[in-house]
Amino acid sequence: MWRVFRGGSFGHLDVCRMAELWRDVFEGVAQLARDPALGQPEILVVGDHGPPLWSKRGRAQFEPGKVAWYRLQPRKEPDVRIERAGNNATATHVSVATRDRLD
Repeated sequence: MWRVFRGGSFGHLDVCRMAELWRDVFEGVAQLARDPALGQPEILVVGDHGPPLWSKRGRAQFEPGKVAWYRLQPRKEPDVRIERAGNNATATHVSVATRDRLD
């Protein structure tokens, strides 16, 4: 559990408590993403409203009228070729596919 005393690194108690809730949500999402029954899911987490903060100081830490979203994609594993030389085996990376992040 994060330390929420005096607002933690955010300097605002409500924002710090909200960040703790986000952490719990993302731990659940990470557990879901690692479920072998789902294969390699692509996950999109989108907020449906701005943070529910009453103080101006707390709201000032967020951009008005915008909600956060996170797109999680499975990492592409590099193609690996195993080369055998006698009793020794070495792995050689052949290619690595990357994908740009959507903004």
